[in-house]
Amino acid sequence: MRIQHRYSPTRYAVALLATAVSVGTVAGCDQQVTSRSAPRSTSTAEVTRPMPSGSSAQQQVLAAYNGMWSAMSAAAESSDPTAPALSRHATDFALDKITRGLRIDNDNGVVTRGAVKTAPTITELTPPQDPREARVADCGDDGETAKYTRAGARVPDSNGGRRKIQARLKLVGDRWLVTDFAMLAVGSC
Repeated sequence: MRIQHRYSPTRYAVALLATAVSVGTVAGCDQQVTSRSAPRSTSTAEVTRPMPSGSSAQQQVLAAYNGMWSAMSAAAESSDPTAPALSRHATDFALDKITRGLRIDNDNGVVTRGAVKTAPTITELTPPQDPREARVADCGDDGETAKYTRAGARVPDSNGGRRKIQARLKLVGDRWLVTDFAMLAVGSC
């Protein structure tokens, strides 16, 4: 599955780091989730069933997901798109989104202070017996993060809040990496 977004460059940069470190505001993140596989259900409501906790794969998935947000928060403090920790937790579309947003903030002389609070739940491990892919749902809170100029002035309208986050992860070699993520507007959870 690839999570696609319709965005302006400013909204993209803001949405990207707002989740990770509230790189800005998201005034209604329009997004469309598409999948290469057949739909699972004809229902319009998404059913989220938390996985039982305790397995090694589940712990590794959650560690990778939380690690991505930590790495993004640390990189956003200086808007460093080359921070090595980013690629230790993210790859593919997720890494591209993160580095692109950090590059835009760096070019604009903007940094982010604060960290996102996460509360992820694994909604799917595929295949269940020997997982290679995972889906995570979260209600992340970037309300205590904000963007600032390098001189220290707060960027107007850089407030965050609670928002739904969806992420996909895959096992690459012996470690889990976030391959894509999307977030909804503030107040979506």
